[in-house]
Amino acid sequence: MNASSPTRATRLMRLCACLGGVALLFWVVLPQVRVFSPTWDEMAGMIQERGIEVGMFYYTDVKLTGDADLHMRSALAPVRGGK
Repeated sequence: MNASSPTRATRLMRLCACLGGVALLFWVVLPQVRVFSPTWDEMAGMIQERGIEVGMFYYTDVKLTGDADLHMRSALAPVRGGK
């Protein structure tokens, strides 16, 4: 083993730090997006209200997909400068 290669303990600490960072991102940072953007709550409510399966967004012949696309475009219009 090379003297410059990290020890097993160092690699384990790096792995734990990485997993902790991912956990922090998923359970602390990303849920806060809903707090700062009511549009996400509105969109999530519409998806739950209509019983849309997330996989349906990939099918172009589903009417609800078109409605969801229009909703996303109108929700993002202020961010894009009204386009």
